[in-house]
Amino acid sequence: MKKVQYLLFFIIFLSCSKDKGMIIIDKTVVNNSIKSEKITSIEEQLIDTTIFKNYDVIPLETTNESLFRQIDRICKYTDRIYIFDKSLNKMIIFDDKGKYLNQIHNIGQGPKEYNSAIDFCIDETNNDLILLCDRPYKVMRFSREGEFINEKTFLGLKTAITMDSGYFFCESSDSQSKYDIDCLDKNFNLVYSRLSKLKNVTNSCYSNGKSLVKSKNINYSRRFDSSIYCLSKDSIVKKYEFDFGKYKAPIDLANENDCKKFFDAIRENNYIFSITNVIESERYILFNTNRYICLYDKQNNTLNAYNFLYNPSLKYGSNNFYPNEGDANSITVSIQPDKLLYYDEKSIKNNADLKNLINNSKEDDNPVLIFYQFKE
Repeated sequence: MKKVQYLLFFIIFLSCSKDKGMIIIDKTVVNNSIKSEKITSIEEQLIDTTIFKNYDVIPLETTNESLFRQIDRICKYTDRIYIFDKSLNKMIIFDDKGKYLNQIHNIGQGPKEYNSAIDFCIDETNNDLILLCDRPYKVMRFSREGEFINEKTFLGLKTAITMDSGYFFCESSDSQSKYDIDCLDKNFNLVYSRLSKLKNVTNSCYSNGKSLVKSKNINYSRRFDSSIYCLSKDSIVKKYEFDFGKYKAPIDLANENDCKKFFDAIRENNYIFSITNVIESERYILFNTNRYICLYDKQNNTLNAYNFLYNPSLKYGSNNFYPNEGDANSITVSIQPDKLLYYDEKSIKNNADLKNLINNSKEDDNPVLIFYQFKE
């Protein structure tokens, strides 16, 4: 009789813990997820006024010190704009009008220096900047003006960081760790490691965007997982599950390490395999995927996908956006100045704001930022 009971338990355990090779039950997280309706079609554009009440246009001053190649994370906090460029290993500081103020670019091998930085966040309690370095492994604290305060080394590679209520949350990429998320106290001592790494995933192809984002909550997302996890000092909660339907990448692609073959299959079938840049307002969740911008309406439990976000006033569309980590209710879109050269006279004839923007931009200038505010 006992053998039969053990056999039944084993069968039930297997049926509950696996779904085509992917772990779906994890004892280190609370599963309290809301499941979305299925995506049924892909729409061409999301008109900005659908979900945003207003926007601000901020051209960033261009100097030899302020030039950067790309935005890896952006934060408009109080009267400062902080932009991190991983390719140049530096953070640039502007005021809220776009005037250049300072940069953090302490390249070297000594104290107060780093060889490579990988992310940053804001310590809102102390109004400090926290720079996460991957060569060597350490966190560096700077004042809001960019002046060095202190630093602390640690063990194991961490690839993303954010902070809330005096606690750090990091994505762990340490090959020795079994978990994706580390929670650490204000002194960078480990509080917990949770959210078991996905098994049977050998694919090494990534898409753009951040997996760890602070907005209404601290949200975490990952490749080959259509869920959003909410992080706190006490727990990790699996809060949302999105049904991508026929657009969900099949699990066998998680083992395809030839990136050309992988992305060919993704493009040909419009597959979604990653969620990034999750931003949550009171009503909406907006996020990027490797193919589309997706909008989840929490009130109506609907999930829609779009090729790009479109601003009719500026006649500009983008298939990418950045969470504004200094304001839970906003996002940022950037316009490269060379894109403005494609506007003809007819397009800007009766649009004074757009005409002024074009006339004051040069092809090799820093980007123009659009900060959107969600509707209440």
